[in-house]
Amino acid sequence: MNDRLTEPVQEMMSDEDFAMIVQEMAKSPGYAEGCARRMAAIMEFHEIFRDSPDIPADGLNFMRDNTDEVE
Repeated sequence: MNDRLTEPVQEMMSDEDFAMIVQEMAKSPGYAEGCARRMAAIMEFHEIFRDSPDIPADGLNFMRDNTDEVE
């Protein structure tokens, strides 16, 4: 058993940390091309699902739980 205390996990990333990570990723070879391919695939899937009669029109909206509420 490990007796050392573990560091708590940070639930949210700061805007500064996120910007730093994106800047580092953008320096990778082929990053922009990969990004463009992923965006094209996402848009293609979005069109397919948007036109599907089995998925409600608002079913493609991203909803995030309100973590500020206390039960």
